[in-house]
Amino acid sequence: MTEVSVPLDWLQQGRCGPLCARHGVVTTHATKRTLLSPTPAWMYLLLLAGVVVFVVVVAATRRRETGRLPACERCRTERRTWVGGVLAAWALVVITFVVAVQRSSAGLATVAVVLAVLALLATAGGDLLRVRTELSPDAVRPVWVRLRGVHPAFADGVRSALGPAVGFGGQQVLGANVLPGGRV
Repeated sequence: MTEVSVPLDWLQQGRCGPLCARHGVVTTHATKRTLLSPTPAWMYLLLLAGVVVFVVVVAATRRRETGRLPACERCRTERRTWVGGVLAAWALVVITFVVAVQRSSAGLATVAVVLAVLALLATAGGDLLRVRTELSPDAVRPVWVRLRGVHPAFADGVRSALGPAVGFGGQQVLGANVLPGGRV
């Protein structure tokens, strides 16, 4: 898998081309995604003050945009399989807790806690099946979105549709349609 930067406007308008971003095959639909700005490293020091303080500051300072990524039927199937597996894992946690309480079994309660931790990890790990997105850290309004874990064919298609421009983090992006004034 590879990485490519695209103009935010392209994602908002669904203009990223005919190929699935993840698998590089012909797209069948577009998936709506929430695009977030990166969390600055210094904010993690706020964890020393408490998790609630960290969460509040990150939520207050993070920029959000929405966009649409091209996807294929395989993406839809993988997502449904993951959601079904996570729901089944949480159902197993609940059932195990209920049985542990009914039988007053400390051993079974321990198993339920371990299953809950595994289910939580499975829930959080769902983004590993998706293209990871990150807004550019521009001061006023993000202009670029970094897409990580895209298929090389998708990245090549985006790069060929772009002209020379400066993208995410000041890196040179090959192929962006640059408007007068250097805007994309």
